[in-house]
Amino acid sequence: MKSVQMTPTNITYEAMINAYGISGQLSQMKQVFAQMKQSGVALPQNQLVSLLLRLVKHGQAGEQFENINYVLKLIEDNGGNVDLSRIVLQMIHFGHVREAVHLLPSFPHIRRNNHLYSNASIYIQEMVHAEVEPDLVVEMCKELRQQEINLFSLQVALECSLREKKEILAWTLLKAIKEDEIPLRQHYFWPLLHMNAVVNEPSKLLECVHKMTEMDESPDLETLKDHVIPGLMLSHPELTLKMLMHAGVTVTKAASPLLIVLIRNNMFDQAFEFVRKTKVPLSLHDLTATLASAWPAKPRIITSLLAVLIHKKRKNTADLQHAEEDWGGQFLLDMAASRAGLSVEQIRPLFKELWKNKIGISESSADLLMTRSNRSIQEAIRNNISIILDPKLGHPPKEQEYNILPHPKSMTVEELDGHIVELQAKGLNMRGTLRKLLLKHAARNETTRVLNLMRKAKDDGMGLSAGMMSSILMAYISNKNVDVAFEMYLSIQEEHPSFTLDCYKVIDLSTLCVENGRGQEAVALLQEYTSKEIKKTIDTKQIRRNCRNLLIAAATTCSYELTRKLFSILHSGGLVKPDNLTLGALVKCKLNSGDLTGAVEEVKMICKSYGHLPMKIEILIHLIHQFKDRSKRKDPVDVDSKESPSTPSDLLECIINLISQYHGSVQAHHDLLFACLEAGHPYDARNALQSMGKELDVNKLNRQVDRYSKMERDDVLLHLITASRGNTVIDRQKIFSSLLDVYYTQSAADKGLSLWTMMQEEDMSPSQPFLSTLASLLATNNMKIPFQT
Repeated sequence: MKSVQMTPTNITYEAMINAYGISGQLSQMKQVFAQMKQSGVALPQNQLVSLLLRLVKHGQAGEQFENINYVLKLIEDNGGNVDLSRIVLQMIHFGHVREAVHLLPSFPHIRRNNHLYSNASIYIQEMVHAEVEPDLVVEMCKELRQQEINLFSLQVALECSLREKKEILAWTLLKAIKEDEIPLRQHYFWPLLHMNAVVNEPSKLLECVHKMTEMDESPDLETLKDHVIPGLMLSHPELTLKMLMHAGVTVTKAASPLLIVLIRNNMFDQAFEFVRKTKVPLSLHDLTATLASAWPAKPRIITSLLAVLIHKKRKNTADLQHAEEDWGGQFLLDMAASRAGLSVEQIRPLFKELWKNKIGISESSADLLMTRSNRSIQEAIRNNISIILDPKLGHPPKEQEYNILPHPKSMTVEELDGHIVELQAKGLNMRGTLRKLLLKHAARNETTRVLNLMRKAKDDGMGLSAGMMSSILMAYISNKNVDVAFEMYLSIQEEHPSFTLDCYKVIDLSTLCVENGRGQEAVALLQEYTSKEIKKTIDTKQIRRNCRNLLIAAATTCSYELTRKLFSILHSGGLVKPDNLTLGALVKCKLNSGDLTGAVEEVKMICKSYGHLPMKIEILIHLIHQFKDRSKRKDPVDVDSKESPSTPSDLLECIINLISQYHGSVQAHHDLLFACLEAGHPYDARNALQSMGKELDVNKLNRQVDRYSKMERDDVLLHLITASRGNTVIDRQKIFSSLLDVYYTQSAADKGLSLWTMMQEEDMSPSQPFLSTLASLLATNNMKIPFQT
């Protein structure tokens, strides 16, 4: 063009710039821009924007987005305010998310409303809609927070993912929110629970609950009663409770909401059975409102259930020093506050039912009930209340909550900080609040903050007591922070030499030392402690669990010398008594190191010295495995070698003889049976059964079946079914039912159906409870029921 004296136009320059940019010849592209500037030619803004998009699409944005910045500078120098929002959305849609987010800070006023939840939300929504990788979405949301574009970007992305039912992305975002220490609200999880509840998939619903507990976000009462339990099988409440425990929910948290759902669903037979069987304390605080709402439909049943609950609570919390809580009055107040309320016609029959079930109300509840009722209801109450009025009762529990100032134990760290400042300004005692604040920081492993508070307390002339320091020590032990815990222990010894720590903390600190490879320090610590005169007698029953944890931790290290030394110190110090639990650690140490011969010799020595036979089943299992492995390999045995170790068959015979000697031959045969089952050898177990004949103790076998069911050892129960085939003495119906209970807990409908098939093949008639449980399991998992219940 120059040779024929033609002047290049902006169209020519645009073509050259796009060609150089797309091909990656960015230096030549910039030279063209320089020539344009000399020639006084400029590209329109729409062409620059198109160039920007082409560079990004062809991967020429630059490692640090320098090429994007170069084009943005040209756009800025061109003097116009270009709306890049559509380009950003296109980039996100085509998968160029990082480049799109890099453009956002160039938007005018993008940071003006960074406190708003909706700021830049359209771009976050597009990331979710375009199915960007979850980890990349989290990375970009954190970038938006760091750039102070949207401080709630993770929450916005979570809302969009839940709206579009993108479950994997939602869980990734929830974990990111948790990692950033942003408070997680229970209602964030409700849509995820609802997704799996509406499709009748209890296993996936429980998987969601398990993920919550893994994040230390255990579902609360409202989540359980409204969003989890209604989606589970409820015909067998005890098994439903096991399902929730299997998902990580504590039995204390799960029991009350389960009963609430049973009452709401009018499953009163199951509710009464559940209340009678469960040993877990049920929360009347959470139940009275549900009972009050259900009373008009089933007055006699609800009143009877309330009476059972009150009697059970009274039995569990007998306190002679304080007046009994007025749950009858609380029930009436909840009825008055319910949507239906109390009517004049209900008063007399309601009070009569309460009187029949020996449920009284306090004068305080009567006064509150009168105050909150209209004139006609007040008169009905006044005419009938004498039959249930009990002056001995205390106040209704819920009403006491409204007039109580918050206690430091219920305050957050921030509230405690403010409370300390307030107490200090008023010159009041702040030791209790300081103690609580120190414990909270220690529980969160915030060591720097704990040390600063301790230093400040000393500077203010308020030294920490030995009890306060020991509580902080226990918090660090619970958090497995061995270095700081040991330093705190040394500080207590130095600052309070006359103070003696309780044995629980000393043993738990020793356990922590052993777990972190500091066994000798644990030995020295225990020796020093046991050498001191312990003033009060130690209850070995209470501390047995702590001592056993210490010995098991030592056994895990495979150091027999350390385990034996720790046991000797604990035994000589009066902290443990020789029993199967504590002595078992010595055998466990040998087993962990693979020394089966040593384990058998240790058992022989324990039997001789203490008269106990620990870990007999475990040793039998190891010996059976080794015997089977050697039989498969057909290893030759050098019978002439005097140094040859004992064969597995010799060791097996030795252990069985020991069991027979100390517990009798019948027990030895039973132990061999259980070991064969747990080792996975059902045909050897069948031989053991046949050899026992009439010596088989059916009650002992049934107890073991219950144990396997509780431990969810479905593999062992299946082996027992195989081993007991054709045996007329054993209650095989019980084994099948116990195995079905395990599958019910696991929501494994296909496995449950296979049990029914197995029974058909053996011409066994399933019991009615078995069929009822299986039908419930199949129906909940949307599987066809092949039989009539």
